[in-house]
Amino acid sequence: MADPALTGSPQAPARRLPFWVDELPYVAMLLLALGGVTYASVSPRATFDYWQILVPVFALICIVAGWRGTVDKAARWRLVWTQILHWGVILLTMRVLFMPNVQQMLNSDAIGLSALGLQALGTFLAGVHAASWRVCVVGVVLATAIPAVAFLEQAVLFVLLVGVVLVAAYALILWRKKRQLESDAATSPAAF
Repeated sequence: MADPALTGSPQAPARRLPFWVDELPYVAMLLLALGGVTYASVSPRATFDYWQILVPVFALICIVAGWRGTVDKAARWRLVWTQILHWGVILLTMRVLFMPNVQQMLNSDAIGLSALGLQALGTFLAGVHAASWRVCVVGVVLATAIPAVAFLEQAVLFVLLVGVVLVAAYALILWRKKRQLESDAATSPAAF
């Protein structure tokens, strides 16, 4: 088979990926960051490792997202070094957040929300550096998720309390019905 570049015949157009495959890295960024906050609430000690791993993953996604928009080698190297420096500073700041002195001042929920805020800011700015509007949108969504996550963490106790009250009320109703049936059975004549 002849090479199209040598024969001058037109090449077949590059196959475009389905929409959902194209957006998958950005959805993964959202899920991973929100999962980190959940993980921080459940297992505060292991959270540090999670965020340490998440930062390079985000950096790689941002480099790939920005790579599509660059045309020459110099721009690509600039993109790579900008992202490495940017995410390196985010990682350093994340390490400060998880220092023992800082952890004594904040509870695990506050550290998780702070890490999410730092990740949101880092993601938005990385999107600006990489000229990727999708990465910027992920950063904005993560930032808007901070108050929602904080509300849900507080609302969990309220929802749990409401659930306990409902279960107790249901148990009381069942107990009263059982007592009433027992008293009705005791007062009614026995059928022979």
